[in-house]
Amino acid sequence: LRGFYRAMSMYLGACDGPAAIVACDGDEAVAHLDRNGLRPLWLVATKDVVAAASELTGDYPTGKVELQRILGPGETVAVKLSTGQILLNGQVQDEVARLPYPSPVRRIQEGESTAIALDTEGLEPLQRAFGMTKEDVDVVLAPLIATGKPAIGSMGDDTSPSAMLDSLPRRLEDHFSLRFAQETSPPIDPIRDSWVFDPSVNIGDRSGLWEGTGRAAFRYADRAISVAQAVWLKEREETATLSLLFPISEGEAGIETRLDALVQEAEANVAKAPVIFLTDFGVDAETGAVPVLRAVSRIHSRLVTAGLRHRVGLVANAGVWDIHHVALLIAMGADAVCPWLGCASAGEHEDTYLKGIRSGFVEVMSMMGVTPSAAYCGARLVEAVGLDKEFLAAEFPGVPGHLGGIGAFTLDEEWLSFHRDAFAEAVALPDAGEFRHSREGRPHANNAEIVRLLQGASGYAKKIHSSPPGSWEAYLDYAKLVHDRKPITLLDCLTLRDGEAIPLEEVESEESILWRFMAPGMSEGALSEPSHRAIAQGLNIVRRYCQIQAAQNGTKLPPGVGPVANSGEGGFDKSRIGRRDGNRSIQYAGGRFTITPMTAASALEAEVKFAQGAKPGKGGQLPGKKVTDKVARARGCEPGYELVSPPINHNLYSIEDVKMMVESWRHLNPDVWCSLKYVATYGVEMVALGGVNAGASRLHLSDASGGTGAAKRVDQKHAGAPLVALLSTVQDTLIEEDVRDLIELSVDGNVQTGEQALKLMLMGADRVGFGTSLLIAIGCSMLRKCHLAGPDPADPSGKRRLGCTPGIATQDPAHVARFSGKPIHIARWLRYAAREIRHLMAEHGIRRLSDVIGERDLLMRREDLTGKAAMIRFDSILHAPPELVLKRDFDRQRALHMPSLREVEADAAERALAGETVILTERLTNADRCVGMRATGVIARKKGDLGLQTGGVTFRNAGAAGHFYAAYMVDGIEMRLDGIAADSVFTASYGGKLVVRPPQGDSSLTLVGNAFGYGARSGKAYIAGRAGNRFGICLRKSAEGFGPRIVVEGVESNAFQYMTGGTALVLGSIGPNLGSGLTGGTIFLLDAHKENLNETYVKAEPLNDEDGTLVQSLLEEHLAETGSPLASCLLKPFEAERFVKVTTKIVPERWDL
Repeated sequence: LRGFYRAMSMYLGACDGPAAIVACDGDEAVAHLDRNGLRPLWLVATKDVVAAASELTGDYPTGKVELQRILGPGETVAVKLSTGQILLNGQVQDEVARLPYPSPVRRIQEGESTAIALDTEGLEPLQRAFGMTKEDVDVVLAPLIATGKPAIGSMGDDTSPSAMLDSLPRRLEDHFSLRFAQETSPPIDPIRDSWVFDPSVNIGDRSGLWEGTGRAAFRYADRAISVAQAVWLKEREETATLSLLFPISEGEAGIETRLDALVQEAEANVAKAPVIFLTDFGVDAETGAVPVLRAVSRIHSRLVTAGLRHRVGLVANAGVWDIHHVALLIAMGADAVCPWLGCASAGEHEDTYLKGIRSGFVEVMSMMGVTPSAAYCGARLVEAVGLDKEFLAAEFPGVPGHLGGIGAFTLDEEWLSFHRDAFAEAVALPDAGEFRHSREGRPHANNAEIVRLLQGASGYAKKIHSSPPGSWEAYLDYAKLVHDRKPITLLDCLTLRDGEAIPLEEVESEESILWRFMAPGMSEGALSEPSHRAIAQGLNIVRRYCQIQAAQNGTKLPPGVGPVANSGEGGFDKSRIGRRDGNRSIQYAGGRFTITPMTAASALEAEVKFAQGAKPGKGGQLPGKKVTDKVARARGCEPGYELVSPPINHNLYSIEDVKMMVESWRHLNPDVWCSLKYVATYGVEMVALGGVNAGASRLHLSDASGGTGAAKRVDQKHAGAPLVALLSTVQDTLIEEDVRDLIELSVDGNVQTGEQALKLMLMGADRVGFGTSLLIAIGCSMLRKCHLAGPDPADPSGKRRLGCTPGIATQDPAHVARFSGKPIHIARWLRYAAREIRHLMAEHGIRRLSDVIGERDLLMRREDLTGKAAMIRFDSILHAPPELVLKRDFDRQRALHMPSLREVEADAAERALAGETVILTERLTNADRCVGMRATGVIARKKGDLGLQTGGVTFRNAGAAGHFYAAYMVDGIEMRLDGIAADSVFTASYGGKLVVRPPQGDSSLTLVGNAFGYGARSGKAYIAGRAGNRFGICLRKSAEGFGPRIVVEGVESNAFQYMTGGTALVLGSIGPNLGSGLTGGTIFLLDAHKENLNETYVKAEPLNDEDGTLVQSLLEEHLAETGSPLASCLLKPFEAERFVKVTTKIVPERWDL
């Protein structure tokens, strides 16, 4: 069987993504689930019928159910139609293993190494010749070399997007961004789900599926190979070596001539050698190398076109060093890459460096939800920004591009400048100022002067510069500095067309403009509690000001949710809900830290985050040193443990899933605004359109530059696209599909002034968010040390502390005590930004913003652009379609997607609040979704998360419950189901009791679907049967210190991922990867298959006396509630030695202990 899979991994292109396949050829019927287990696929069989479906209706065919389960990752079930025989996954594999297949095993050779000493003499000229800078060495390479982990930073990216506006020369790779998945075909966690990733490679002739071949192939465990491995490959007689070098005296013509020749040489060598080895090693003062990315892409494309690509392996021995470089080469077609310049720079630490490169590449794949590296190789899952469209199509076919302009001549000129400077004279590596400000380096949008004047405008700074602090004049000084600078962002390249000025009195009111502002999600934890509160209170002041002014002036405020500060996903003191310092908008994300029944039922708006600008395609990350007691209490976890939010909402794999989630919110809170957050990237317009059809009230589109917390440097710099490049596409798509009037479109991304906000509104935004600017307004000095904490190891006295000294993005009490920002600083600065917009409207003849949303013809490119900025083509931005949609009918969107609310539950909840105990009896089908949530919402809004102490509502159900059954429960709610339930059962519960029993008494059947208990913080659940995949994901502790208490009789794969609290007892078999990411809580397993535990995160130990008492108590409760025959058997007598206790093996990293 292993040989079969190995053969197919070589012959067939792998694919990924959520997929549940049911097929039949007349002889056999097959059901198959994707390798990551991302779709629900139920199998049910009686004596006469076998059915496979994404949901079960509960209306079974006649007869006793003999088999009922959910398939796990990559599992297959087959039915032989002639005999009725059912083959489960193991049996299918046995049958496949017996079938003949063409095996390449004899010609696959395990790749080896040739011992070689790395020559690090004279390295600096080579580093310069290939474009390396001092920061590449100090910031990018140093962590890779020292720790084997990618570099981490904070505060996003405020340099020019990609490389198109940079006055300094850049490598070609800097014009490309890594793509990522959001919502559908989702990203995958490369660490907690590492078991599904395959980074290995077969280099050589991959033909032979249909006809035999004797040509060789070489297997390596990773696609990033060492210098010794590259040398060994080069020395094989099966390898043809092609040099990328050319005489530097030939200049740009030499690059193009050599590239053309390389393509011809590669094609000619396919018949002679199964491996082509491209190398740019050997550069000196007279010899340069062509850009390896162009060489790889052109050769790969030519071989694909000629039908030869599968006949040969392509290896790039390249003068590169960054994860981004390696990932791009593989994406463009290299089977393997040896980053020889990075290895040489690492010297004796090459192994550690390569460990970081390899893990970083796996993370890059994971962003697109790709798990076998064969599916990433040559897939071109990247996007270009600022490259000439014809050049892009010719050199990198299939790669989408935004804002064309820069072509081969400019790229060659900049590439040659590296070589010229490298060998001109002996000088140090240039300090490009990419990650930190330097005088000669790249300009930063938030430089020291910007920070100083912005804080003067907000009133945070007390020192008088040119104008009094907090004055309108101080804001104008700041806005002029931003407006007059050389372009750093795309918005800087655009200006407003002249118009016929009108009196200021004819322009709509300041409060009407201010109503269109918001603060996007920033989490407490990443931020300190006082700074998080200040932002929320500042926006609440703005909101109240708008309402008061509108009432006094008789102004009708624009439609929409109004000024809100989103909570971020990280949790906060829930007592703030409804207070003046409370967040009116809360965020759902993979970790569900913020979500409790009370917060969800009370919030004005709920937002699902599918991606974040700082690290799109990745989950949230809070270093353990920032997880204080207070943060841990809010997030439901243990102090000192790193907190990771999955990059994906594990019950949202499709637009249909999103629609059901939005429905669930409205059952819980009928008045809630529903928002979906995305990040700008190729294809985001289609995802946004799906969000409208899912019933969202607002779509939020973020730039790929933001972020307050920790993020990998490669994500900060090289993932996602500029907001400006995609906003017009989203706007036009919504218009073309006739849904623009139904949806509010909001944006954010390093917006610094009212003028910039106005430009975004002219491009289609109804609402604009300010993030970093608000932090600066309350004291952020852009130290970019948000991810650091604790004593400075470089200070022998131990007095100096790392992190954010102004107390904004830190949990260090010494720093937090210094925080002096005020909500009024935010409110004042936002008022000035609105005032600036109003003055600009008067100057350009605009009376109301609602008249010009999406009116891109009012924008034009600046006439004074020079250098690369002058090459950028803004056609797609400036040329608006003839049709504008100015009307907004958000009530119609709500009416179209409002589910039929279960008012009988609301009535029962009101009676329970009065002290009654109400019983509701109903038979359900899978169309009955969100049962119990309407009652919970009524109770949680009035009583909070702890629910009722007297009175209650008991649900007695039978049949097949739909999604979100028993979700968000609080004390006072009891739900009993004789039957089955679909996905997301018991989600976010904070109390209450759930009992699920098999309708026919057979506890071997699967009774509940995937993602059971997602984010639950308390409550009891007893399942007298098995459960699906990702059971108990993100179980947390309640703020009161409780945790969920769950008994189930078997689980599928990935159970108890990211768990931080609670207790669970599993009385049956477990699927693989149990406990991955677990840092708190306890799991008890019966007769455990320890090989299915994630041993990186958890350990299994025998029970002590206290544990035995607890397990026995759980068994007794389970028997009493469900009548489980298995529980009864295990209690007669109770044998503690059959159980193990599973807990975390991760060690906390608290600096304050």
